[in-house]
Amino acid sequence: MLHKKEILEKALTLCGNPLTDENGRRLAFMVGDRKYDVEAANELGCISIGVTYGYGTEAELKEA
Repeated sequence: MLHKKEILEKALTLCGNPLTDENGRRLAFMVGDRKYDVEAANELGCISIGVTYGYGTEAELKEA
């Protein structure tokens, strides 16, 4: 079973590994409803956007 980080890493590779900004953050966004989405984005240097209309809660996203 793949973890969120591995899935996101594969997606970034398929997209040609987006450029980074002057702070080293990837110019790519990860939109997710769980803390695992936010954690994967942070690990890979992506900008994360948390949403509360899925399975996760606002509290879970704030914890990430």
